[in-house]
Amino acid sequence: MPIHWLQNTLKARPITRRLYCALRDWKFKVSDSLKLKKLERQFRGHELLVVKSRDCGFFSNFFQAVGGIHLARKNNQRVVFQFDNGPYLDPERPEESWWSYYFQPSNPSTWITNLDSSSEQSVYIVDEKEDLNQMSRMGARFERHAAHQILSEFVLQKAVADAVQAFKETHLRNHFTIGLHYRGTDKVEDGLEANRVGYSMIDETLNAISAQDIPFRLFVATDEDPLIHHLDGRETFELVYTNSLRSSSNEPVHLSANRRSKYQLGFDALLDALLLSQCDFLLRTESNLSKSCRFFNPTQENINLSTEFAYSTPDWTKPKTPNIKRILGKVVSAYQRKQALSKEGVAGSDST
Repeated sequence: MPIHWLQNTLKARPITRRLYCALRDWKFKVSDSLKLKKLERQFRGHELLVVKSRDCGFFSNFFQAVGGIHLARKNNQRVVFQFDNGPYLDPERPEESWWSYYFQPSNPSTWITNLDSSSEQSVYIVDEKEDLNQMSRMGARFERHAAHQILSEFVLQKAVADAVQAFKETHLRNHFTIGLHYRGTDKVEDGLEANRVGYSMIDETLNAISAQDIPFRLFVATDEDPLIHHLDGRETFELVYTNSLRSSSNEPVHLSANRRSKYQLGFDALLDALLLSQCDFLLRTESNLSKSCRFFNPTQENINLSTEFAYSTPDWTKPKTPNIKRILGKVVSAYQRKQALSKEGVAGSDST
């Protein structure tokens, strides 16, 4: 019996899906705990951790930084993110680490921006691929409120913060906003990272939400230009999106650095993630970018169309469809919460 068939069968029904996910999460927690203790012992006895970057996506490195802060805290260490390679290092910028393009430390006692070569501190350089991979996997699986607290160590650079605020004020303020993150390009082939969610699933979901007579604005973050064209012009919602670089083919955007500066590639990815986290409800496909939203906004409701619905049918001959009833329940709940908060705000302003 193929293991994927068994997994899909277990996930096809709500009760067995919850049991499967609970057992899987327990396995991850035990495994992460053991590996965390191993890394703690490995790094112990040094005053400073120097965390290198990997040649991979922005948010894979982002989760690695979250894991690095956590480990440094556990050992009462300081940390430097020496992200001096990969697709985001821009030769036209003066910073030695591309992490500093976007973030600065809120607490220099934990995180410092540059390594002082003349310092006599005991330094541990984390550059082994497996250690960095484990740090990233561990960071990605942190409980959302714990990870949000770790993010208090990161302060956005002014250019990023200003861009978020400007877009929010112009396009999102006072609107019930649904965020949609759709990652396509490098997930085209089944099994490469996660099976591709079809446009038909997006259409079915948005049509069902529109039928609830809930006015909403749709903020779309995607690396795929055809999706923007597919959704543009709909009468049931207003479409908004950033001026990010998008692919018109199957070529991943982060491999197209010759078409936009490497700094801008990272800027676009971070801006989309931050704006998605500002939405009242999030529809997402499997990606580290939209996974990070729960760290930026730990109270945000979301639905992962890739993992929870796209693989939930045990019969591979039948089309995969979203669980519309479940999605609508979450959307209505988010809309009612938005309305309640708006009324509280009005009442508070009237009383003053």
